[in-house]
Amino acid sequence: MVQIIFWNSFGFMFYGFIVPYATSEYFEVSASIIGLVIASQPIGRLLITPLVGYLTDKVSKKWLVMIGSFGRTVSYTIMYLSIGFNSVIGFGLGIFIQGILVGFFWPPFNALVAEKSSKFFRSEAYGKRFGMMGWGSLVGAIISFSLFFSGIYWYESNVWYQYSSLIIYALINVFAGIRFMKKVDEKIKFVEDAQLPPDEPKSDSRYEIYKRSKNLIILGFIFLSLTVIFSSMNEHITRPFLQVFMYDILNLSTIKVMIILYVAGIIALIAAPKLGVYADKVGVIGFIIVSFLGAIVTWILISTTIQWLFISLLLVDLILATGGQLIAQSLFSRISVSHRGKVFGLMEWMNLLGWVIGPLLGGLLWDNFNPKTPFIFSIILELSLIPFFLLSLRYLKQQMVEKVK
Repeated sequence: MVQIIFWNSFGFMFYGFIVPYATSEYFEVSASIIGLVIASQPIGRLLITPLVGYLTDKVSKKWLVMIGSFGRTVSYTIMYLSIGFNSVIGFGLGIFIQGILVGFFWPPFNALVAEKSSKFFRSEAYGKRFGMMGWGSLVGAIISFSLFFSGIYWYESNVWYQYSSLIIYALINVFAGIRFMKKVDEKIKFVEDAQLPPDEPKSDSRYEIYKRSKNLIILGFIFLSLTVIFSSMNEHITRPFLQVFMYDILNLSTIKVMIILYVAGIIALIAAPKLGVYADKVGVIGFIIVSFLGAIVTWILISTTIQWLFISLLLVDLILATGGQLIAQSLFSRISVSHRGKVFGLMEWMNLLGWVIGPLLGGLLWDNFNPKTPFIFSIILELSLIPFFLLSLRYLKQQMVEKVK
């Protein structure tokens, strides 16, 4: 089932590179506009995710995943045409449409991964998803790197050629969606004993216990939602400006920046299955360790001008972030079985809210203070994750349907 990610992820690295690059270097807009363009994708997903979370529990998940796969085709095509006709508005529109349509992809897909895996190896299962994303990104990176830089050196004024990998990825996503529909049987599930709350309590005492449990779950969800929002803000407040930081502060060339981002990102994804194995062993303690180490790494990252040290720290930071995501997704998947789609939809919505706030806030901090300010604020956010995560765990751990030691 996770093999679809191999095909879907061909364009992930190039997309992550090209959005900040095209807006800052090609369209030449300010940092605040860069943040707005990047935020247009999560804004689109914010609008559609509540509906998708509901539909995930009601309709065929395969159809939702296929819609999301085809959505990338539409988005990549609009982005390609917008670059060719030099329209930053069209470029932002293509990213917004990707948010709307790709919003159909992840909640049902994550729910399917949970349904087809054991609760004791859930992080590893999501790690395999990330791993397939890494291999697909590697193949896609080779394609985009070859076309982009051969275009710069031999067809300098021909942007249609330089960005042509977007059309290749668009066609591959059509193939991926159709293949997923034909190959995956969503009726096959991994069944384990689950401690389900009673639907109709039989006595007053049981009803009171059930009521208290429900209140604890709501309180736990509030703290968990804050954890997800801060975690997403932490990730996205710096990511759009990491490239600009390397251009302006480290004076790196475009080709060096592209290689650094590709290599670091792909290695972190390919390492994810192994990270998932460790995440299942260390459990939630790992999230605290990852948050603390991530803050230290970010501080050193913005304090160094040594290129090889910067690259090494960036790789470590991405690996830590991937490990934290695996632990968090495993936790989300075990809260409920019958409402798993709604849980993933809610957490995705909170994640997207942080994704919207992050780049907008980062752009304002960059423009009004200095290039290091977004990264310093990111450190504060990362450390604040720890108390909120511990509080969410305190109220949720006894109420989870799928419990593990």
